[in-house]
Amino acid sequence: SISGLHERGVVHADLKDKNVLIKRTKKNTLTAKIIDFDCSFLENYPPDSEDEFSGDQVYLAPEACLFLCGERDVPLTSKLDVFSLGILFHQYLTGAFPGYDQSEYSYLHEAVLDGHPAEISDEIEDPALRDMLENMLEADPGDRCSMREVLQVLMAPAVREYLAEQNMQGE
Repeated sequence: SISGLHERGVVHADLKDKNVLIKRTKKNTLTAKIIDFDCSFLENYPPDSEDEFSGDQVYLAPEACLFLCGERDVPLTSKLDVFSLGILFHQYLTGAFPGYDQSEYSYLHEAVLDGHPAEISDEIEDPALRDMLENMLEADPGDRCSMREVLQVLMAPAVREYLAEQNMQGE
């Protein structure tokens, strides 16, 4: 799991739809496999230059964008993955990316860096899930939750029931 990777200090750094394989198990639940660790690094040994770091612009965290633009004092931590997964979870739940002004910004991380929080779709009605997504998509990585905290929300009985109703668990 991503939480397990983060606990071991591994940052995937390129989580996107093509790097998360989802399948239905024999027990009719959904499971995910994370692939493509080409961009991954150990949190204590982040890349030194943008040549050593890449990622899909669509799922890029704000701090990764700053790093790629030459800012070297930006922390590259597991919170990169939390932001990317916030986008992915929103996609899985609604079929769309979190909202932002696409006439002004090409990517969500640009809007967030400019002080415009991601807009969570009204289709996501569960308050705990909405709060979790808003937190995952915070501009400042220090303000974002950890994957352990994300798992706690996702495992809460009310959220599991909501997801089951939305057919997200496949039960």
